[in-house]
Amino acid sequence: MNAELESQPAAAAVPEDKVLAAFVHYYNPPEQTDAAAGSEQLADLLRKLPSLSLEEHVDTIHVQLGKHHPGISLTREHHALITFVDEAFTQMLKRTDLDFRVESFVRDLAPLVAAIAVEENFHAITGKQHLFTLMDTLLEECIGWSEDLGVLGEQFMEKITVVITGLTSGRASVTQAIKALKKHFDKEAPLHTKLEKRLCDRELETLAGKKGQFYSAELLNREMTGQKLPLFIIFMLQGPWYEFIRQVFIQFGEDSKEWQNAGKITEALIWSLQPRKDKAKQQSVMGSVPQNIRKLCQKASFNTDAVLASLADVEEEYNALRRNTPSDPCDFELLETDQSLAQALQAATPEAVERIRKVQPGEWYLYDDKNEPDEKVARVKLILNWHETEQLLLTNHNRRKVIDMTYTEMINHLGSGVLKNLNLHSTTPDAIASHLTFVLKAVSDQNKKEKQIEELKRRRAESVSYQKRRKEDLVMELRRLQKRAKVKKQRALVLRHKAEKKQTLAKNMVSSLRQDAWVKLPVMEGTLTPCKLVAIIPGNDNYIFANRAGLKVAEYTGGQLAHMIVTENSEILDTGAEFESALATVVSGLREDKGKSYDELTGDTG
Repeated sequence: MNAELESQPAAAAVPEDKVLAAFVHYYNPPEQTDAAAGSEQLADLLRKLPSLSLEEHVDTIHVQLGKHHPGISLTREHHALITFVDEAFTQMLKRTDLDFRVESFVRDLAPLVAAIAVEENFHAITGKQHLFTLMDTLLEECIGWSEDLGVLGEQFMEKITVVITGLTSGRASVTQAIKALKKHFDKEAPLHTKLEKRLCDRELETLAGKKGQFYSAELLNREMTGQKLPLFIIFMLQGPWYEFIRQVFIQFGEDSKEWQNAGKITEALIWSLQPRKDKAKQQSVMGSVPQNIRKLCQKASFNTDAVLASLADVEEEYNALRRNTPSDPCDFELLETDQSLAQALQAATPEAVERIRKVQPGEWYLYDDKNEPDEKVARVKLILNWHETEQLLLTNHNRRKVIDMTYTEMINHLGSGVLKNLNLHSTTPDAIASHLTFVLKAVSDQNKKEKQIEELKRRRAESVSYQKRRKEDLVMELRRLQKRAKVKKQRALVLRHKAEKKQTLAKNMVSSLRQDAWVKLPVMEGTLTPCKLVAIIPGNDNYIFANRAGLKVAEYTGGQLAHMIVTENSEILDTGAEFESALATVVSGLREDKGKSYDELTGDTG
C-alpha cells in the first residue's frame, strides 16, 4: 500500500480506490474465475436478498448470495467490500445485547447497506442515509424488548415486523418505513412517559417514607440511648412523637429548618427529664419544650392531634419533677432500623458513587445474574436515580417495575458483569466509520511490518502467515456468531415458554371463578377495586361484575380477565367455590337429619 494510506488511515482522508485496495489486502478474497457481476447488477441482487425469516436469519451476505443466486461471480473488490459490511454489522451488534428477533431486523438491513456501497460510493455508507436513520430509530426504540414481555410486548413487535418486512420485500420505501415507525413510536411515547412518571411517583413516595422512618428512628435511638425515662414518656417518644417527626421529615425534607428544630426539641425533651444540678436551666427548658412542639405542629400540613394529646403526659411529668416526685424509670428497647437502607447511605468509594450519581435516566441495561438458582435475565431501563437515598429504579419495555437497587448494588453488578450497558452511544454511520478506521490501521500496521523485512522470502512468509491468520479469524468469528445466535434463540424460546405458561395459568384461574366470586378490577384509573361476580354468560364467555352496592361496574370476556391477571391489572380475591362447597355440605346434612329423632339430633338420653 502507498504512503498516503500508511500515514493517514482515517476514513475521510482515503480515496475510494485506496479503501477497496485495503479491503482486498485485509480480507484476501478469492481470485475471480468467471465474468463478474457489474456494480448495478450486484446492487440489484443485494436488494432482493432480505427475504429470509426474521426469526431464523443469521447468515452473512455472502452465504445469502450463494443460496439465492448460485453461480454468481464477484470481483475481489466487491467481495471484500461486502465482507467489510458484514463485519461492521457484527462489530456494531457486539457492543450491545439485543434480543434475537431485534438483531435479525438489523441484520436483514445489511444487504441494503452493501447495495448502497456497491452502487453509489463506499463513502456513502459513512455519511447520512435514510436507511441509517431507520436503523438508529429501530435500535433506540427496540433495545429493551425481549420475548418475555407478554401480550403487550408481542403486539409491539408485530407492528415493527410489518414495517421491516414491508421494506425488505420491496413493498415500502425507506422513507415510508421511517414514517410508519415514527408514527407508531410517537403514539406510544406519551403513554410510556405517563406510566414511567406514575411508577416514579409511587416509588419516590415509598422511598421518602423509608428514609423518614430511618432518620427518625436513628434520631430517637441516638438521644434515648443510656437515658432514664418513665414508661409513658417512652410510649410518647416511640409512638406519637416518632410518627410526628417522620412526617416532618417527609413534608419539609432533610435539610429543612423544621427537621433541624425537631431534632433540637427531641434532645431538649429527653435532657429535661434527667436529674440535673442546674435546676434553673432545667425549669427553663421544661417551660419551652411544650411551646416549641405546639409551634412546630402549627407549621405541619398533616394531622398532629396525637402528638398534641401526648403533651399532657409530658407536662404531668414536668409537674412531678417540680414536686421532686418524678416517675420511676423503665427499661426499653431501641427502635428497629432498616439496615439495608443504612448500608445504602454509606458510600462505597467517593469516585464510584459519583459515577453512579451522574448516570441519567433512560439508560438500558441487560440484567443477567448467573448466580441465582433460576437465572434471571431481563432488559431494564433506568427511570429514577434518587440522589438523596442513593436508590435506583429500573423498569422494562412495558413500563412495569422490574428491580430497584442501591448505588452499592449497582456498582457491584456493573463490576461483576451482572449489569451490562446496552446503549450504543453512537450512530450507525459512526460505527461503520469506526470499523473502517480499524481496518485501515490494521492494513497500515501490516504494511509497515512487511517493509521492515529485508529479505523477500521472509516478507512473503510473513504475508502468507498473516493472511492465514485472517482467514482463521474470519472462520472463528463466523462460528462464534452462529453459536451466539443459537444461544439467543434458545433464551428467547425459554422466555416465550414462561410467558405462555403464565397465560395458561391465568386462563385456568378465570375458568375456576363461580358466581359470587370477588375480584379486584381497575374500575378507576390507578387503583384496583374489589368487585363481585354476579353473572357468567357461557355463550359469550362474559363475566359481569358489580360493586358492593350491587351496581354493575364491569363486563369482561374470559380472555380479557386472563390478560388482566397476567399484566397485574386484576387480582382474584375469592373464586366463589368455597361458598358452593359449604352450601353443598349443609344441604347434605339436612337430608341426613331429616329422618332422625329429636333425641338423636340433640344427643339427649335422659
